Amino acid sequence: MSTAGIGFIWNSSTIQLCSIFQSAQCSVGKRQSLGWTQFETHSPDNSFLGFVVKRHKDVKPRVERKNIALLYGKNAYWNDFTKVLDSIKDLVEIHATVNPDDQHLLPSYVVNHGVLDSDQFNLLSREAKIFLGLGFPYEGPAPLEAVANGLVFINPKFSAPKSRLNETFFAKKPTLRQLKSQNSYMEDFIGEPYVFTVDISDGPALRAAVKQALQAEFQPYVPWEFTAEGMLERVAYYFLHQDFCEPDHLPLNISQLRIYVGESGASCSDTCSKHGLFCESSFFSLINLRSVVARFSLCPEFATVADLHPPSFSQNVCFLQENQHLLNCASESSRDIQRICPCRSFKPGQIALCKAC
Repeated sequence: MSTAGIGFIWNSSTIQLCSIFQSAQCSVGKRQSLGWTQFETHSPDNSFLGFVVKRHKDVKPRVERKNIALLYGKNAYWNDFTKVLDSIKDLVEIHATVNPDDQHLLPSYVVNHGVLDSDQFNLLSREAKIFLGLGFPYEGPAPLEAVANGLVFINPKFSAPKSRLNETFFAKKPTLRQLKSQNSYMEDFIGEPYVFTVDISDGPALRAAVKQALQAEFQPYVPWEFTAEGMLERVAYYFLHQDFCEPDHLPLNISQLRIYVGESGASCSDTCSKHGLFCESSFFSLINLRSVVARFSLCPEFATVADLHPPSFSQNVCFLQENQHLLNCASESSRDIQRICPCRSFKPGQIALCKAC
């Protein structure tokens, strides 16, 4: 991988970052939500400041490349996808970088290079036109590196969103985020012509996407937030505006708060996205109030509950959140409940920051 990253994982052990960044005294051993994210974190007390994707200067123009599709993954996680590969083998030459021990799981027409180091992999990717996902691994950095190397990423769309409720991989992870595709960031924030999100089990749809990808012309692309400058901008903002000793301090500009009511059953992530905004979980504390909820419903009755949907309301009851750790953007509600959502703007190419930050 040609990525470099930085992040802090907070757990019950004592980590005194406060003494590093400021002289104020802080409570020792207290878990605080820093709210730093690039890809989504699994819980609010983990932070991930992001990573940098390197743009290579010697990337070949796409017109000089071969009609090669490079499979995403070093292990044959997807050994039951022979039918998918069969449907496009007449359009592209299919290459893989799979462990030689799994060679027998690959169709005979797949050219396997074995496990490569980052330099070897980059050289191979510069010969290809397509980076083909087959559903796993989820949300890795490799598709970003592929687009930075001038490939089109074919991003598998799932017939039903994957979450801890229906996917073993997420079963023990403390999040109810739902993935609509193998890499939701690539789908939502990059898109065509760099990314084609498609149901790969639909043969005609996949063939159409591959044909479009082979004809696509573009320069290698790295979103601003994954450049060195973009990461430094983000880190600088958080260090300047985060109060490590005050857990209730909000580093983002609260004037950017926009409150929207979701449709029945919708998550706040989807609700904000429909309005071209981003759900900001740190703003929930500003709207989990009777006075705010009452603006959107007559509220004949209030109930304070520890559930995943508040603040919210149904026809007869308005709900406030009892457990602050359950406030989240990702959870959907039952069909008779509408969530009240804290949305904000975001900078193009820097979704962690609002436009006025």
